[in-house]
Amino acid sequence: MNDIKINFQNLFKLLNDKDYVVVKLDPNFPEYVPGQDIDIYCRNIEETSRVIISFLTTFINNNLS
Repeated sequence: MNDIKINFQNLFKLLNDKDYVVVKLDPNFPEYVPGQDIDIYCRNIEETSRVIISFLTTFINNNLS
């Protein structure tokens, strides 16, 4: 198993009440290779992206800009 730094299953729990679909999810999910992407289609992009950005912000080093 890869050294998973972000548990994307936790992100999908936050998106539980949103209308979205994951397209072409890697069969090895939740394992991933750095640089790999997840394609998400959603009904309300502002609301869904707000949840995703808020979730991912917790993983950003404060020294980044």
